Amino acid sequence: VGDEAPDFELFGIDDKKHQLSSFRGRRVLLSFFRYAACPICLYSVDRMKQQNDLLTRADIVTICVYRSTPKNIEKFASKHMSDDFVALSDKKGGVYISFQVKRSFPAVLRSTGLGLKNLKQLLPYMRVDNTDFVGNGQHNQLPADFMIDEDGIIVDLFRARIIQDHMPFDRVE
Repeated sequence: VGDEAPDFELFGIDDKKHQLSSFRGRRVLLSFFRYAACPICLYSVDRMKQQNDLLTRADIVTICVYRSTPKNIEKFASKHMSDDFVALSDKKGGVYISFQVKRSFPAVLRSTGLGLKNLKQLLPYMRVDNTDFVGNGQHNQLPADFMIDEDGIIVDLFRARIIQDHMPFDRVE
């Protein structure tokens, strides 16, 4: 908090490069997810979509970053996002490293137990054709959220301890 957000340039599902600094002058909610077909991530982004009115009223741009290709983001995650969200691919994880987004196998194992408890909620997000998971290698990636002000300064951040954690919306508000 208080540091300038590291600038980056990533491809979106629109096949265009998007640069974080191009959003200067607007507030940004930068959310890092595991990979595009992750059922828990899809559930989380769906919950963010439900808060889209709050985000829009506050003139907050929502940027969702995935450890997936743009094609897989389009295939698996785009229908769960609001049309206002910007979905970006960081398959190699360089931006995750710049923002010090954590990875943890123990956290994923704890999360798996919680996911099994909530299996009924997650079933609509599970896909049989989940090619995004196979060979992804980023199954231990934890989510993180960064609120960035109009000047590109990080004003709040949230680092997940389990894979379904994201910044609570009362903090966003």
